Amino acid sequence: MRQPNECHNGHGYAGGSATTPMRDWWPCRRGGHLVIRCRMCPDVQVEPPVGADCDAHDHRAGGG
Repeated sequence: MRQPNECHNGHGYAGGSATTPMRDWWPCRRGGHLVIRCRMCPDVQVEPPVGADCDAHDHRAGGG
């Protein structure tokens, strides 16, 4: 699973706690998705991307 070094807006993820991204996990029947949230802007990256047949949306909405 690829983990980016910066957000889509170019904020780097290296350094101290002010720049280290927040990480979350969305479980799904195919294994799950790493969710990376930038601390400097509202950018969110999901690896691997959520597909149409994925049930991760149930967990994101609190339904699972």
